[in-house]
Amino acid sequence: MSKAIVIYSSKPTFRRAGLGFTENGTAFAEGQLSAEQIKAIKAEKYLSYTEIDRESVAEGIDTSPYDEFTGDGDGDGAGAGAGAKQNAPAEKKPAAKTTTKAAGK
Repeated sequence: MSKAIVIYSSKPTFRRAGLGFTENGTAFAEGQLSAEQIKAIKAEKYLSYTEIDRESVAEGIDTSPYDEFTGDGDGDGAGAGAGAKQNAPAEKKPAAKTTTKAAGK
């Protein structure tokens, strides 16, 4: 049975250790977080850290980080309520071209 690490924020959204968290909870796979990240998360008073069986992850928890790491599901955080895709990387947009003219030329 695979383990999941579920982290809840006591604020609507909160960032620590390079990751984003929500009040609804964010699930990560065992081995997905570094020792340094786990230490920072456990030391943060606005976050709670829980290890549970993957099958016990409740509806509404953002599972997209877990799914993307393990290849489970389609990576859409299926079943996740508000906060789904919270940790998904932002879509890159092409930079706008700018030109400047030197004054007096």
